[in-house]
Amino acid sequence: MAAAPSPGQATPSHCSRCGNPLSWGIGFCPRCGAPVAGTFPRAPPSGPAPPNSAPIYGSPPPKRSEFPVWALILIVVIAVIAAIAVIAAIETDVFVTSLSHADAVDVAAIYITSGDDACGLNGHTLAAGLFSSPGASFQDTLILPSFNSSSCTISSVIAVTAGFGISDTNLPLEIPAHGSQSLSFTITTPSSFDGVLTIDVE
Repeated sequence: MAAAPSPGQATPSHCSRCGNPLSWGIGFCPRCGAPVAGTFPRAPPSGPAPPNSAPIYGSPPPKRSEFPVWALILIVVIAVIAAIAVIAAIETDVFVTSLSHADAVDVAAIYITSGDDACGLNGHTLAAGLFSSPGASFQDTLILPSFNSSSCTISSVIAVTAGFGISDTNLPLEIPAHGSQSLSFTITTPSSFDGVLTIDVE
C-alpha cells in the first residue's frame, strides 16, 4: 500500500492512472488503487484559529490623560490659605517694608506710640523685617497706614528704642483716610539688636 503524502506534500485533482477525481489528503486512488502523487493545492487546515489570528481593525485610541482630582483640590486649598493669610495681614495692620540688609541687627516689627494718636496709629505694630550690619546708617522707607475716617498728617517720627536713630525724613506726611503713605528716612542701627523697634509718631 502506498503511503499517504506527508503534511508538507500536496494532492492532485485526478488520479494519474484512471482519471478518477480525488479528495484532498488521500494516499491512493479509491477506484484503481494507484498511489497518489502530484501538485494539487492543499486545502486549508481545519481546526480553531491560533490565538493571535484574530483580525485587527485598528489600534485602540490613546487614553486621554486627565488632571488628577486630588491635585486640583490641593491647588484650591493652597489658594484659599494664601487668600486668608493676605486678609489676616490687612486686618491685623501688618505692613511689610522694603528694609533688607545684613543680619547683625534684626528688627522683626515696629511698635508705634503716639500721644495724640496720629492717624489712629497709637498701639499698632507694623511688620518690618529689617536686617543690617551693626552701627549702619542707610536710607529706606516704611509704609505708614491711616486708620482715621479723614485725612491726617504725620509731622514727627522719633526712634524710642535705645541705639536707633531716625533722621532725614520726608515729613510732614499727609495720609488720606484709610489710606497709606511711604515714609522715607535715614535709620542708624545699634551694635546689636534682635526684637521690636519702638517709634513715636506725632
